[in-house]
Amino acid sequence: MAQRIETVGVLGAGLMGHGIAQVSAQSGYQVVLREVDEATLAKGVGRIEKQLARAVEREKLSREQADEVRARIRGTVSYGDLSDCVFVVAATTESLKAHLDSNGFPA
Repeated sequence: MAQRIETVGVLGAGLMGHGIAQVSAQSGYQVVLREVDEATLAKGVGRIEKQLARAVEREKLSREQADEVRARIRGTVSYGDLSDCVFVVAATTESLKAHLDSNGFPA
């Protein structure tokens, strides 16, 4: 029996990841956006907020719709927060080392 996708996990908040997260949230899914550190996560979430503001300016979304989209996106630096995700998209850098701790395990 197939599971219903309610929450989408996105690994990486870079050029592709932030866009995947935003489109998923605009499609009505809850999104867990995971990045390697808080600074990188904040930068990715900032890109999403900038795109949503631009959509409001261009009257493609209302302020209320943009706020609803943003509310569906939860940022994290922990893989554990992805535990409820049935579907996870990997949009990480090609540097695997950036995603591992000093012991070679996922950070």
